[in-house]
This record gives sequence, C-alpha cells and structure tokens, in this order.
Amino acid sequence: MNLRPLHNQIVIKIAEKEEVSPGGIVIPDVAQKRSQFGDVLAVGEGGYVKGGGRRAPDVQVGDRVLIERRTYGSKFTSSEGEEVLVIHESNVLGVVEG
Repeated sequence: MNLRPLHNQIVIKIAEKEEVSPGGIVIPDVAQKRSQFGDVLAVGEGGYVKGGGRRAPDVQVGDRVLIERRTYGSKFTSSEGEEVLVIHESNVLGVVEG
C-alpha cells in the first residue's frame, strides 16, 4: 500500500460481504449497506497531546475493527486498485478479537 495516513487517521479495507436474497438472487454491492467491519491496512503515528508528544494509536495494522456506519469526515479513495476508507481513529468502536 502506498498510502500513509497522518496523525490519528487510519486506512481500512471494508470487509466484502456478498448477500443473497431468500429467493437466491445475489444482491449487488451498490445495493447493500456498507459493512461495519473492516481490516486495518495502515495507521498514522497518533494524535498530538498537550506538551508536544504523541498518543500511540489503539489499533494496529492487521486488526479487524468495527466502525460507525456513518463516519463523518471519512473519505473513500482508491489505492493500488482497491477501494479503501480513510477515517479518524475515534470512529473505531472496537477491535474484533479471536
């Protein structure tokens, strides 16, 4: 990945999910609501704190995270042919363990 997020931003690949209706029809991605889960591809250095230091990010590359369905200030972009989401770390609700 050639996208390096700054400060407390993270880059997430939204988990792909193919849905099938009860009648067996595959629902295209554009007709589905975006999944709330994603995989962390890149993490910034962390936000600044009073006194000039940085706070280390709570997520790491490779974590599967739960994100808010509506993330204000987030941007969908394309990096190396993949659609990714760049969000503030504060929009992550939790890390999926196990």
